[in-house]
Amino acid sequence: MRAITFDWGGVFTLGTFDGRATARVAERYGLDLEQVRVSYFRHIHRLEVGEWSLPQFWEVFAAEIGAQAPYAEFEELYLGSVLENPAMYDFLPTISPEYRVGLLSNNYPVVSDHLKKDPRWARFDAMVFSNEIGHKKPAPEAFLALAELLGVEPAQAVFVDDVQENLDAASQLGFATILYTTHERFLEDLAAWEHSSSSAAPQEEAGQHAVRLLQGYLWHPKEAGFELAQYLPAELEGAHLLWDEVRPPFAFFENGELTAGQTFYQFTVVDLWDRKPSNDESHARAEAVSRALEPLLEATPPGVGWQLMEDLRFL
Repeated sequence: MRAITFDWGGVFTLGTFDGRATARVAERYGLDLEQVRVSYFRHIHRLEVGEWSLPQFWEVFAAEIGAQAPYAEFEELYLGSVLENPAMYDFLPTISPEYRVGLLSNNYPVVSDHLKKDPRWARFDAMVFSNEIGHKKPAPEAFLALAELLGVEPAQAVFVDDVQENLDAASQLGFATILYTTHERFLEDLAAWEHSSSSAAPQEEAGQHAVRLLQGYLWHPKEAGFELAQYLPAELEGAHLLWDEVRPPFAFFENGELTAGQTFYQFTVVDLWDRKPSNDESHARAEAVSRALEPLLEATPPGVGWQLMEDLRFL
């Protein structure tokens, strides 16, 4: 199962909600826009993580900017600040049922409730709002909450957002990412992801199963050997995989970069030969090993490093 996941503001809206909201407040009450923006963004974090209700926010915000208006008037103005992106609302119901669909939004009380009541959002299998979980993007907890609700691993999902910082955070957890700039470009990027993820899905599924299998053997003594016959091609029949585990704070090199604070597994594929193999045979065997275990590398979960080695032993 794969998932397509979205941000709300800047994807399902044209422009940002906050930008329109502050502009409307300044215009309605005849205030300086910069003064309104400074006060708004000074306190909005409390709304985003659910520390304040919207009436609490308005009480503080209105006092700072000198707006004499009841909360009900502000709520109407605030909800009216949403300018929808029609192209995304048209696209949403066309998503194939083979995908689970999710939403992850840094959002606010009342606004999130208003959105959840929209019947056009019935296609979403999961909706996560920062004000309801106490974490906002780019915090990893926000992305992981979405993946958990959807029942997928991050590597099985693509996340669409208009903010690069959020995409960088999602990518670090294993999500594929798409920067939303224009709708046409989004459709092109999504089609490319669908093609690549579809062709890689069988390998990834096998690789992730192998990862779980390997992790299940970690109670064994060091260099415990076991078969991975279902993942090795016929030419590697009889090979064994030995492992060695290194825990933090040890560091290791991965893709030429020194990485610390992660768990690192060094795997050695061991072949037993009745004679010493030639250099060509050794080289061919090493290439076969790399191809066979590629799904393991592709399915590496966050926080785990891998190194594959080959040991050709002869009797």
